[in-house]
Amino acid sequence: MNGFFKMTQRLFLTEPSEELRDGFLKLVDDYLQSKESVYLNLYRPALKDFSRYIQKLEQHRQGRMLPYHEVPYSTFWLTDETGDVYGNLRIRHKALPVYGNIGYDIRPSSRGQGLGKVMLSRGLEKAKNLNFQRLKIACDENNHASISIIRANGGAFLERVYDRRTRLYVMRFIIEL
Repeated sequence: MNGFFKMTQRLFLTEPSEELRDGFLKLVDDYLQSKESVYLNLYRPALKDFSRYIQKLEQHRQGRMLPYHEVPYSTFWLTDETGDVYGNLRIRHKALPVYGNIGYDIRPSSRGQGLGKVMLSRGLEKAKNLNFQRLKIACDENNHASISIIRANGGAFLERVYDRRTRLYVMRFIIEL
C-alpha cells in the first residue's frame, strides 16, 4: 500500500468544532503566509474569536445571519486523527445561481497532493446524507486543478457562464449522486 493511499484513508470530513481549533488556526495561518485573500477573508474572523466563528457557521447552517447573497449551508473540515485541518467544504442547501451547491478549498501548503479529490468525494457522501440526488458545482475556468477534481468525482460538464460579480468565466458541472 503506497503512502498516499494510507494518508487518504486517515482523512475524514467533520463538522467544525472547538476541538479542532488549533488545526483550523494553522489552516488560517497558511492562508496568511500565502497572502491568498479570498479564503483568508472567510476565515480571518476565527483568529479574533474562534468560538464565535463556530457559532456563526452553525447559524449559517440553520439559515440565520447569512452573508449577503448566501443561502443556508453546512460546513465540513477535512481533517485527520491528529486534528490538522487541510481544507473546507461547504454544501449549500440550495444552489447559488452561478456557483451551485458546493464550494471547497484546500490550504495552500497542502495543494497538489490529491486532497481536493478526496475531500470532494467525502463531501458527496455528506450531500447524500443531506438528501441531495444531484449537485451543481462550479469553478473559475482557469482553475484546472478544480476542474480535474470535479471530473474525477463524476462531474459532467453543463455550461460555461460569465460571472458579472467576479468578471470571470465559470465552468459549471452536474454530479449525480
